[in-house]
Amino acid sequence: MDPKYIAALIEAGETNLVEFKREWWDLDSKLGKGQFVRNVLAMANVVTAAEPGFIIIGVEDRKHGGAVTGVLKTPPQETIAQILDTYTNPVPRVSVYEATYASKILSVIEVVWNEFHPYYATRDVDTVLSTDAVYTRRACTVGRLKPAEIERLIRAKETRLGKIIDHSPLNVGFVELPTIGGYEKVSIRVENVTEEPVTNIDASVDIVLIQHRHAIHRRRLIINLTLEPGQSRECDFRPSDTSFFYQNGEVLNWRGPIASTWIDFRLRLTFRGRDGILCEIVRDASLG
Repeated sequence: MDPKYIAALIEAGETNLVEFKREWWDLDSKLGKGQFVRNVLAMANVVTAAEPGFIIIGVEDRKHGGAVTGVLKTPPQETIAQILDTYTNPVPRVSVYEATYASKILSVIEVVWNEFHPYYATRDVDTVLSTDAVYTRRACTVGRLKPAEIERLIRAKETRLGKIIDHSPLNVGFVELPTIGGYEKVSIRVENVTEEPVTNIDASVDIVLIQHRHAIHRRRLIINLTLEPGQSRECDFRPSDTSFFYQNGEVLNWRGPIASTWIDFRLRLTFRGRDGILCEIVRDASLG
């Protein structure tokens, strides 16, 4: 990365294609990963084929003084790639560099355009990342695209790549998740969106309490269900009514509100396709 080019970006200040961050997000926490992914998605959805975007870490924006603080360490490219591979779809094209400015080491995340945008989150993380949102940058801040803007991006994508059809006969997802220390329920919904019955539907939810040595609870919610065209089914349960199991066989009898601040949910659904083959759909979400 040319130091003169980075210097020119910093001296020009923040734009929709240049973002300054004082320090790295905490990439060891789900909350930090969610914040990082949201910013990358927002940048990825505004870059063009002619202009990449840059997130420069180690520089304050001018509203907060504009100081060049530098960074102690830049995460490896492999770590960034793994997080984006887990939390985004399609995965943005991102490169991570180090650069020197004002005798300080900076981290530079370069986000470049590709034909598969817009980009979405594949996991919900507390209040910072949502699978229902398409993030963008407006007036140098992270915002959300409006429905009409999303439609324009999708139409442009279809023009480039042809119409992309989702062949899954089922809409599947979480309807409700617990809140930390508050209302507690896990609810899922499955809907047949085709004109033919879908058979042999099984669904389960795994809950992993990361801060309790990866204690796991698995709840079977649907067994051998058939949904007729247009039919749907909702199922729910309370995690506090169940037991969680450690990998070594120990049992955690969980009672009371969810108190952990790092919880993974995985909805796993299988069904039999028209060709007779068993198919699988997986949905992930996180709290914390």
